[in-house]
Amino acid sequence: MTATVADDPGGIGGSSTSRSAPAGTASVGSFTVAFNAADQAGNDAEEASCGYEVEPPAITGQLAPPVDPLPALNQAKAGRVIPIKFRVVDELGAPVLGLVDPVVRTTNRACDSAVLPDAVEEYVANSGFREHGDGWYQWNWATPSGYAGTCRTLTAELQGAVVVSADFKFVR
Repeated sequence: MTATVADDPGGIGGSSTSRSAPAGTASVGSFTVAFNAADQAGNDAEEASCGYEVEPPAITGQLAPPVDPLPALNQAKAGRVIPIKFRVVDELGAPVLGLVDPVVRTTNRACDSAVLPDAVEEYVANSGFREHGDGWYQWNWATPSGYAGTCRTLTAELQGAVVVSADFKFVR
């Protein structure tokens, strides 16, 4: 970031100069850069500051088997733990590393009898979230047995963006 400091035209020297300060972009959030300058006569100017925001990168996710992405309808056994495997990349296609637990939501949806469900072929023993490297993650979803006979849409958010979404039909 750069700021221009102008000396009082009636004072000694009457000039302007530019000052630069680094703007850190390693962390997401709101930040301030402070500038301080002195005129040619050695008088200190008041400090000025400039605020800026560092936004998280735009990210997208790609589901991997055993769960199929929308518009597919995944048929799963209620009460089982379903491995939700996905890869997260930034807007340049680079893998996103070091993510923490996703914000996961499920909502009821109508069960469409015209759509043939695709069975989830794999279940796991434990719930939790793991990073596997190169942008690959796995969230093991412990589904309630009360989901039997319902259809639901699952969405997972990371850094405020929905990265994966899938529809499920639950059976006993």
